[in-house]
Amino acid sequence: MHRYGKRSGKTSASIGAAAIVLTATLVSGGGASAVGLSAPADRTPTGRPETGEAHDKVTLVTGDRVRVDRLSKGRVTAVSVEPGPGREGMVFTQWRSGASVSVVPADALGLLDQGVLDARLFDVTGLLRAGYDDRSRPTVPLIVQSDDPGVLRRGPGRELPSIGARALLEPKSTTGEFWQSVTTGSSQTRVAAPGITRIWLDGRVAADLDLSVPQIGAPSAWQAGYSGQGVRTAVLDTGIDPTHPDLVDAVTQSADFTDNVKGVRDGNGHGTHVASIVTGGSSTTSGSYKGVAPDSTLLVGKVLDDEGFGSESRIIAGMQWATDNGARVVNMSLGSGPGNGKDPMSLAVDRLTATTGALFVVAAGNDGPIGGKVSAPGAATAALTVGAIDRDGSVAPFSSTGPRLGDQALKPELTAPGVAIAAARAAGTHAGTPVGDSHTRLSGTSMATPHVAGAAALLAQQHPTWRADRLKAALIGTAEPTPDTDVFAQGAGRVEVTRAVTQNVFAEQSTLSLFSKWPHTSPVVHPLTYRNDGDTPESLDLRVEGTSAITLDSTHVTVPAHGTVDVTVTFTASGTGQAPLGAILLATGTNGRTVRVPISAHAESEMYDVTLDVRDRNGGLPQTSAVRLVDLRSGESFRPTRAGDSLVVRVPKGRYGVDAMIRTPAGTDAASWTVAGTPEVTVARNVSLALDARAGKPVTVDLDNSTVGLRVRRLAVAQTIAGVPQEGEITATDPKTLLYAVPTEKVTSRSYSLVMREFRSDARTAYNLTLLHEGGIPKDPSYRVRTRDLAEVRTRIHGDNRSVSGSLSRMSELDESGLGSGWFHDVAIPGTTTEYFSAGPRMTWSGYLQSDAGDETGPVTRYAPGRRTVETWNAPAFSPIVASTRCGDAIHAELHPFSASAPGHTGSATAGPWTGRVTLLRDDLEVSSSDTPSSAELGGLLSGPARYTMRLEGRRDKAVTATRVRAEWTFVSSRPTEQECVKEVAPLFATRLDGDFGTDDLLPRDHPSVLRMTVEGTNAADVRASTIEASFDEGTTWRRLTSMPVGGGRFVAVLPPPGTGGDFVALRTTTHDSAGNTMTQIIERAYALSPRPGGRSGF
Repeated sequence: MHRYGKRSGKTSASIGAAAIVLTATLVSGGGASAVGLSAPADRTPTGRPETGEAHDKVTLVTGDRVRVDRLSKGRVTAVSVEPGPGREGMVFTQWRSGASVSVVPADALGLLDQGVLDARLFDVTGLLRAGYDDRSRPTVPLIVQSDDPGVLRRGPGRELPSIGARALLEPKSTTGEFWQSVTTGSSQTRVAAPGITRIWLDGRVAADLDLSVPQIGAPSAWQAGYSGQGVRTAVLDTGIDPTHPDLVDAVTQSADFTDNVKGVRDGNGHGTHVASIVTGGSSTTSGSYKGVAPDSTLLVGKVLDDEGFGSESRIIAGMQWATDNGARVVNMSLGSGPGNGKDPMSLAVDRLTATTGALFVVAAGNDGPIGGKVSAPGAATAALTVGAIDRDGSVAPFSSTGPRLGDQALKPELTAPGVAIAAARAAGTHAGTPVGDSHTRLSGTSMATPHVAGAAALLAQQHPTWRADRLKAALIGTAEPTPDTDVFAQGAGRVEVTRAVTQNVFAEQSTLSLFSKWPHTSPVVHPLTYRNDGDTPESLDLRVEGTSAITLDSTHVTVPAHGTVDVTVTFTASGTGQAPLGAILLATGTNGRTVRVPISAHAESEMYDVTLDVRDRNGGLPQTSAVRLVDLRSGESFRPTRAGDSLVVRVPKGRYGVDAMIRTPAGTDAASWTVAGTPEVTVARNVSLALDARAGKPVTVDLDNSTVGLRVRRLAVAQTIAGVPQEGEITATDPKTLLYAVPTEKVTSRSYSLVMREFRSDARTAYNLTLLHEGGIPKDPSYRVRTRDLAEVRTRIHGDNRSVSGSLSRMSELDESGLGSGWFHDVAIPGTTTEYFSAGPRMTWSGYLQSDAGDETGPVTRYAPGRRTVETWNAPAFSPIVASTRCGDAIHAELHPFSASAPGHTGSATAGPWTGRVTLLRDDLEVSSSDTPSSAELGGLLSGPARYTMRLEGRRDKAVTATRVRAEWTFVSSRPTEQECVKEVAPLFATRLDGDFGTDDLLPRDHPSVLRMTVEGTNAADVRASTIEASFDEGTTWRRLTSMPVGGGRFVAVLPPPGTGGDFVALRTTTHDSAGNTMTQIIERAYALSPRPGGRSGF
């Protein structure tokens, strides 16, 4: 094919002792912060682990480090905070909603409320999801905006002039220094340093034809002479394959923003596919895959890597580069998730549109039909945001719908074909469904967007002087609607190029977004202007479709030739309800042609202001406080902001619980924190409330054994709102910190308790206390505790005859709510500690051991008051535990190769001190394998029943015992029929081995030893045979041990005296069940032997 105007492409350019942690936990639906599952102490906890365990750390922009431990089937999340260097004594607020966790230091609260700081900087869950944890990257990616460019000269960075900012990659080792450089003030209250206006997280961004091009009317535009010739269209994506036949000579300029060694070459395929929809021209298929604007030239910016991901700063830099190099249309088939138009990318779109006139065409996103999901930067006001339709013109089920998050503005504005679009496939890529050798079919709003970008290029050729607003208005006004489809799903409808290049009358305001604030005392009035570029007057009949709440001052106007006419649009909110209304203002000419203006009309629901007068114990305005209002019907929480001397928040009419935690600085007394609140307040008008810490009463614990040192206190209000348990908590590690609580009326409408968790410990004793005042905060909120009323646990922690350091965390949970709280105490390994626990019917406890030898999670236990028990930790033999789930034709396996022998205990699944490999076989042929057994995806399974073998090998190079574990499971599996995923529970059972040995784990040489084996994960009655073998020569020879079943899947074996041979014992077990499933394991150096006579042990 001959391509006009194309030129050859070229490439251009430990928590501090005085720390205080303030935790306010709001959980919605199953979120938790305890460890483990409920298991009474009088029942052996043999429940098997499920997938979901993880241990991560995230360094915040302030230099503080957050540890997140997802434990116990992934159901619960334990969060702890380590203040950064020099920040000992810092206060932290922690908010939790479902599985989401955010942690905000007290000195960042004010800046967050003022909008200087991006909330995503403290969204720990989001940071983990984006791969910003400490294991995944050594820097914190930031975008810092300043009105003084000199302020930002801190290390290397990328200039972002469109938003007056600079992108920085701050090393996590120096984030504390960075925080000090961009803020100023006291240790607990900071303000922005001179010149600093905003600090954002540089968030992660992802990449969101044969019949599709004719579907939007492009051939008619070609016949009229419009093919995009002379128009520069930028594609910001994963790059391009410049050798593809459809794109030869299409690229005139390119730039790589991803530090790719191959420049802009596309190793993903997404960018090539998108680019060819805009301007592809095929010499191999007789034009079947011709792009919408085949003669437009491309500026290609590789802003996404070959995995399809990028950062906001790279996208913004690409946008600036594109407009600097003359792009009139910029295609962005990418997004970062639902936005409100205030993120850095959206701000850059608005700024660059205003200053350059370029039109940014952006994908709406692929989050489906739930409203408010349009992605950034498609949320930008100036962006032309595109949803997807299929070949029949119906909106695709994956296409994100509006209105825009927050202000309910109209989004998306257009749709275009985006389902099974055939276009160019980059060499060496495999995305989509191949069509021949050089094309592939892909679906998404990513595919719809370049159809509109190409249409804009055709229109830009026709009107060389038009800026973005004119191009946008013409494309929206001439769209073809999909019948019986909501405006928030399709905007004006499908882009229709034929009409766009032939019509003369357009609305200057391409969309309208109308908002009426409660109580809707006056209507909302908005002007709209029609423009006629033709040589003759145009008469228009006007009407509004979709609602009677929107009216016009005229239903018929005449637009003079090359002139304009104004119409007044009025939105009367009374009786319109709370949901945003979608409508279309339709102007029909005498020739039957129409101009469409999509409208969003939002009437605020009945809302009122709640004004809070918060006072500390000195009667002054607190420098630091955490206040939340929670809707008692829905569970939705609201955070007030500072307005003069008060805090103000606007909330819907309803009943609310108000909770506050108020800090009083040290004066005559030590610094203090006070829990205050109103359990229930009705908001049916503007309301003023007082939260006065001076009314607080001391919260103390009178323990009869006061010689054990106080480590931490955690004072909380635990309540259930809308069926969901919630806690707001103050955590103090400084014994001098005073704690108070303001008494409340008796609460009978829901569960409401004042909870004090106190942890005391010394070298040999620990107290783990959870104390309750139920039904409200009493007039005397102190507690009295006697040791004899507590559960006593003798905790034996084993070690392989080496002294190592460790800590044992204890977490309490009320009512199996999933909300837990606790602390840790240091332990000697090996060693024994006596622990005391609060006990009661509402309470369970769990534990988590961290040490140089590895991590271990114990089961949740319900202790009995006054009862004595023994718990064993880190005890050999260490054997593998596996949890697996079958999804379709793949198994997701999480393996714990080195789990201690105590029932219900598992070793950390994270491959830290160990390495390993897992392999799946069928008929002795490898099907799949993974070098990350902690989270292995094993695919290639057959749909029908088939027998498989899973092999595991784990190594611990630095360990003395259990240096290597090998295991093999044989089982039958088939694709799930009724559910998408099912757990493979029974086939992948486990066997645990233990014995009555000392905490030094040495096996005696001179007399027999008793070994116990327990089979877990299958019914005890199903176990048909089990053998135990031992080797005293590193596995060269094996001796079968005499064993006998003792019931319940348990066996006892006798290990003969090892004598003076080797220094270690290896163990091998084989178990069969009634279904033919087997499990074999070999534990090398399972135990060490005691010293030889007159000598020493082998280590």
